[in-house]
Amino acid sequence: MSSNLTAEAKLAYSEFLDAKTLDDKIERLERFLSLVPKHKATERIVALNKTRLSKLKAEREDKIRRRKALAAAVEDPFVIKKEPQSVQIMLVSDYFDQDMGAGKSTFLKNMTGVSHLVPGVFTAEPVVGIYEWKKIKFQIVEEPALHESQYLSRVIAGLKVTDIIALMIDLSRDPLKQMENIIKHLHQHHLYLNREAPKVSIEKTGAGGIQIFLMTKDAKKNENNIPFIKEMVQASGISHATVKIYQELSIDEIEMAFNRSSKYKPAIIIASKADLPNTKENFNKLQINYGKGTKYEYSIYPIAFIYDKSRDEIVKKGLNSFEEDILRKLKLIRIYTKSKKGIADKPLIVPKSSTVGEVALKIHKDLYNGFKFAYIYRTRSDGQETRIRAGMNFVLNEFDIIEIYSKI
Repeated sequence: MSSNLTAEAKLAYSEFLDAKTLDDKIERLERFLSLVPKHKATERIVALNKTRLSKLKAEREDKIRRRKALAAAVEDPFVIKKEPQSVQIMLVSDYFDQDMGAGKSTFLKNMTGVSHLVPGVFTAEPVVGIYEWKKIKFQIVEEPALHESQYLSRVIAGLKVTDIIALMIDLSRDPLKQMENIIKHLHQHHLYLNREAPKVSIEKTGAGGIQIFLMTKDAKKNENNIPFIKEMVQASGISHATVKIYQELSIDEIEMAFNRSSKYKPAIIIASKADLPNTKENFNKLQINYGKGTKYEYSIYPIAFIYDKSRDEIVKKGLNSFEEDILRKLKLIRIYTKSKKGIADKPLIVPKSSTVGEVALKIHKDLYNGFKFAYIYRTRSDGQETRIRAGMNFVLNEFDIIEIYSKI
């Protein structure tokens, strides 16, 4: 144990080592981490024990899930079933102990028609709505505001499996403080937005301990950290593995790479109440600190819903290219299927660079198992349509029309 620790922190760590139950271990390790001075000399100790803490919490959550599975089945409102062939967007915001929230419920109502607004009452459970754009379904899930509560881990669990996260930032309040609070909660639960996972691969083996291979010139800069990396892998519960590293890693990135709870999600910012006076300065702060050209690369939408008397309808402002941007950020493309009945009205949403075989399997396994060939109808850059006979490995482009011929 490092000499940089206080006597109180050392005692707390000793108490953690003596703990018998899972709950006691978690509680005592959390207390130890709260007592560790945060500076350069202790960052490895903090990273190592945060990984241990994450492993212990994962074990506890797994036990809780098993108990629930054995108990009488009660539908969990925090488990959101994704609508088939849709894009799921989860809305989150900072928590305000005031009468007005950040605008998630207003957004949900005006986009999907689902209304649950009760003045002065905050959303306690997820609320789901659907809206369509060019025959594509977008499932919007309004999550409770992020703050320390008994439901926080369940909210985070949902965020870790959604397609994309939308941070609702109220432009009538300090936007940077809201971003700090949201990101703090997400990072505490090992959820990272708009960043790639560290370039590290781990392959478990049956024996041989932890073998570290530095695969690139940049990766060789980690040489002094190899003993620490081995400790981190072991702390995550792996005893034997081959670890390949392809980049230079900071201490934070080492923790991210070897913490099994780490998840990485694309995200956007929806800046609400943009029609209120004196909000332009706050929008500019968001752009300067988190927008395009910064290391965070958030797309930011300054939105407002304004009633137009002449048309007797609500006009949505600030959402230009919103849906197109989301598909692009998720690297999804639209293709259409063709059969004897003609070209399908609704597109299939598939990952960019999908092959004919992958699409055939997505439609039906019989089409995949009995596949003969496919015709791809594609519009060229000169506007002319061309027909291509294709095999299973042919890569599709956006707006291709696919006609599959099968033996079955």
